Amino acid sequence: MHKLVVYRPLFGGQAGDRHLQQEAIDQYTKQRDRQAIAEFQETETGLEELRKAMAKAEKAEAVLVISRIGYLSRNLKFLRALAEGGSNLTFVALDDQEFNPRTFQMYLSEAKNKFHQRRELIKDRMAKAKKKGAKFGTQRKGAQSKAWRAAEPWNAAATASVAARRARVDAAYATIIPEVQRMLEKGMSYAEISTALNEAGHLTTGNKPFSAPTLFKIMKRLKRQGGQNAGTRGKGLGSKAHAAAVR
Repeated sequence: MHKLVVYRPLFGGQAGDRHLQQEAIDQYTKQRDRQAIAEFQETETGLEELRKAMAKAEKAEAVLVISRIGYLSRNLKFLRALAEGGSNLTFVALDDQEFNPRTFQMYLSEAKNKFHQRRELIKDRMAKAKKKGAKFGTQRKGAQSKAWRAAEPWNAAATASVAARRARVDAAYATIIPEVQRMLEKGMSYAEISTALNEAGHLTTGNKPFSAPTLFKIMKRLKRQGGQNAGTRGKGLGSKAHAAAVR
């Protein structure tokens, strides 16, 4: 019986999608009489779980099974991280039989070409726009100087603007943060929590459904600011009691 290490990428946390991925994994292991010795699920932005999965697969001489590759087959950051596994890493993608170690360099080269093409296209369009008189960035006199950025009126305005936005965000999320914290303490992932919030009818301050990356950023900011926002009451986003619980 061959050994497998399962890796589930971060794909927005839709419950139906997770079930389909699990069904594909179960079918794969059953048909090939293989055993999954470890499973890794991305719950935050970044690729830390991918690197852990690759290390585990290499150590155990196992096959890395990617439950769903999707758009990641064209994502340069993901492909570069997968390349860190070296030539001895064996992997399969359950939703794309063409994605494997033999064809990997083709996928990587195509992603690199697409990346550079997009960058050159943006440069070209910006250059054409400038010739037509378009201006980019702030047009305030002296805005590019350090003295202008350090000016007291500008700093005061920027600080006030940031504080006002944080106050609005704190007020908007004050009722859901305690529940999010309870779900985190139960061991739920950000993907699962965002799904629960969406099913309950909650929306972000931009009137959009929650996603795992969005929820992670909210909680990360809470931990970073340490509950120091003035004017926040109870157990909302900026409260000291809740910030202490997050640490």
